[in-house]
Amino acid sequence: MTARIQSVVMCSCFVVLISSLCCWSAEVVFVRSMTGSSVEQHGLEVASRFYGIDLRVVTIEQNSDLAALQSAVEQQDTVALVIAADALKMLDQNTVLQWLSRRPDGGIPLMVLGVTSATGANLLKAWTNGAVGGCDQSPHRSSELIFGRMPEFTRQLSDISLPFPGRTTCYFTLTGAGTAEKLAEIRDEDHSVVPTFIRVDLGRHEMFLSAQSSSEAVNVSPAKGEDVEDVFARIAPSMMFVRYSAGDLGWHAEAHYANLTIDDPWLTEPYGYLDYEGLLREMVKHNFHTTVAFIPWNYDRSVPAVVSLFRNHPDRLSICIHGDNHDHVEFPALSEKSLGEQTEDVREALNRMTRFQELTGIKYDKIMVFPHHIGSQAILAVLKRYNFLATVNSSNVPLDDVGPNSWSFVLRPVTLEWADFPSISRVTAQYPNPTGYIAVNAFLDNPLLFYGHQDLFADGIGSFDGMADEANKIEPGTRWSSLGDIVRHLYLVRMRSDRNYDVLALSSDILLENPSAREARFFVRKRETDQATIASVTVDEQESAFKLQDNYLDISVIVPAGATRRIRIVYANALHVDGMAASKSSRRVQVLRMLSDFRDMRLSQYAVGDRFIDWYYGRHGLLLLATTCGLALMVFYGCLWSVKVVINKRRRQRGKLHIMGTHIKDVQETAEKAAGLIGR
Repeated sequence: MTARIQSVVMCSCFVVLISSLCCWSAEVVFVRSMTGSSVEQHGLEVASRFYGIDLRVVTIEQNSDLAALQSAVEQQDTVALVIAADALKMLDQNTVLQWLSRRPDGGIPLMVLGVTSATGANLLKAWTNGAVGGCDQSPHRSSELIFGRMPEFTRQLSDISLPFPGRTTCYFTLTGAGTAEKLAEIRDEDHSVVPTFIRVDLGRHEMFLSAQSSSEAVNVSPAKGEDVEDVFARIAPSMMFVRYSAGDLGWHAEAHYANLTIDDPWLTEPYGYLDYEGLLREMVKHNFHTTVAFIPWNYDRSVPAVVSLFRNHPDRLSICIHGDNHDHVEFPALSEKSLGEQTEDVREALNRMTRFQELTGIKYDKIMVFPHHIGSQAILAVLKRYNFLATVNSSNVPLDDVGPNSWSFVLRPVTLEWADFPSISRVTAQYPNPTGYIAVNAFLDNPLLFYGHQDLFADGIGSFDGMADEANKIEPGTRWSSLGDIVRHLYLVRMRSDRNYDVLALSSDILLENPSAREARFFVRKRETDQATIASVTVDEQESAFKLQDNYLDISVIVPAGATRRIRIVYANALHVDGMAASKSSRRVQVLRMLSDFRDMRLSQYAVGDRFIDWYYGRHGLLLLATTCGLALMVFYGCLWSVKVVINKRRRQRGKLHIMGTHIKDVQETAEKAAGLIGR
C-alpha cells in the first residue's frame, strides 16, 4: 500500500513538472516598418532575452490592416508596446491609446525607439501633446551618459554617469509644455548637456522616447574587451524600459549581494598589511564581509587567536579554497600538466581543507579561486563532479577557450557555458572609478565581487571602506556575505500568470526564499547537459522527484510564506578523503611557500620591496621573484654568518690571550718556586 501511495505521489509530481514546461511568459510588442529599425530591434531583443520576456515583432506598412497589432496590444500577457520611430507616422496616437485603455489593468507603458531629426517635429509634438519640439543632431561627439532620477525607473542608476562611446547622437528639444522628465542625458565634448531619453506624461498613460545614437552603437555583438558598463551604456534605454515594464514578470534577483575576497593569507596575525582584528572593526563599521581565499597547504598553521575571530564572526569572515599548493600556475593547460595530476591536486586540496576544518572548527565553502588565472574546461568539469559550488576568478572564461561573443555573456558575471558549472568573474578592489560599475551591476541584479591581496591595506586597514560605502549608498539593501552564501542565492525569479514563480537556477545548490506573504509553488530549472552525472536531487536533505528534458533539470517546490528551502543537485563521484594523508613532503613547495610568506610578510613592508612586488605581478617574474627572495635570504643568512665569524674570531683571540696569560702566570709561579728552592 505504501509503495502504491509513493507511486501516486511521484506521478503527481511529474504532472506538475510537465506543466511547468508550458509556463506562461510576458511579452513585449515591437512595431516596425518594412525598412529600417534593425538597430532598435536588436537592442530590444537583447533586453527581452536578458529579462526572459518574449518579443513579438509586428511589421506594418502605410495603410496596412492594423487588426493584428491591435490584437497583440490587447493580449493579457503583453507588458509593453514599443514603436520604432520610423513607423510612428503610420499610426494614430488616439487609436493606439484607445487600444491601451481597453486593457483591464489600465494600460501598459509605451515607448518610441530610435527617434532622429527625420522623425519630424510636428509628429513628435502630436504624439507628446506638445511636450517635445523636435529631435536635433548633436554637432559634437558624446563623452558621458548621465542618468536622471525617477526612482521606480532609473533605480540604482539615479544620478549616475557612465562613459559613453564617442558617437554622435540626436537629442530632444523640450518646449516646456506638459510634463517631460529627463531619464538620460549626454554630455558632449563641449560640456553641454542634452536629453536623449525622456518620459512624457499623457494622463492615464506614460510614453517614453529614446533618441537614436549612430548606427554603430549597437553592433551584432559586443566588441572584444568591452566591460559591462560599456555594453550597458549602448542599450540602456531598452534595458531600463523592459525591466520597468516587466516588473516581477521578468527575471530578477530577490536580493543584492556583495563580497570582498583576499587571496593567499593564512590565519596568522598580522599577515603582511592584513590585520584581522583591525579589518573586523572596519567591516562592522562600514558593513561588509571578507572571504579569505585560503591555500590548503597552510591547513595546519593557523594561530588560535585568529581562528577564534573567524569562528565568532561568521557573518563577517569566511573561508574558500585557493588552489592546493599555490605553486604558481597550479592548474595550467593540459599539455603542461595532465588532467590526472590536476585532479589529484583537487583531491588533495579537499583533503587538506577537511583537516583544516577539523583542526579549527571553521567551515569552508567549496568554491575554487584558481591561483594566478582560471584553469581549463576539463578541470571545471572535475570541480563540478566533486560537488564544488563554483569557481570565482578575474575571468570566467577557461584558459583553453574563448567566451561567447554575446551581449548576455557580458551583462552577467556568472556563466554555465562550461560543464554547466558556475564560473563567476570578479574585479579588483582597486577598480578605477567604481561608481558606474557598482550602479550598473546593482541595476542588473548582479553580485558585486571584489578581490585583493594583503597589499590592498598598504595605506591602512580601512582601504576598502570607501568601496563598501559606495556600494551601500547606491544599493542600501546590499547583503554582504560569504562567497558560499552568494552562490547559493545565484538564481533568478519571475512571476507566472497564476502568481506562482519560475526559477532559473545558476548553481547546483540554492537557498530558495519566498519573501512574499503567501505560500507559492516554484518551478525550478537548472541547465544540465551531462545528465548522467546526477546522483540525486534533494529538497531540505530529502530526496525529491525531478525531470530531465531538453538539457534542463526541472523540479517543483512549494515554499511557505517567508520560508526558505534548500535545493541541492548532487553529482556522482568516487571521492573519499577520509583516509587520505594530508602530506606536505614536497621540498619545492615548502621553499615556494616560505618565499611567498617572506614576500608578503617581510619584503612588502619596505618601499623597495613593495615596488618590486608590483613589478613582479605585472611581469610574471616568478623566477626573478624566487631568485630575489633567495638572494635576500642568502644576504640575510650571509650577514648572520659574517657576524658569527667575527664573534668566533674575537672569542678565539680572547682565548689565545687567556692561554698566553695563563702560560706566563705559570712560568712566573715556576720561577718563583725555583728561586725559593735556591734560597733555601
